[in-house]
Amino acid sequence: NGLYFYKKIIDNIPYITKDKYLVCFEIGYTQSTAIVDYAKQKLNDINISVQKDYSGKDRFIFIDKE
Repeated sequence: NGLYFYKKIIDNIPYITKDKYLVCFEIGYTQSTAIVDYAKQKLNDINISVQKDYSGKDRFIFIDKE
């Protein structure tokens, strides 16, 4: 389903970052829901936004913790 590396990165965020971080992904337009749900399940106190490309399709995910 193409989510393996996104999940690996999300799983390792708490181990490779300090208190604050910003992680950005370019994604396939059908993957946003699965990635956002996974990040919410694995990470605490985060902000997630999904941005669309010029065609109006979900293309970027930004995960930040301040």
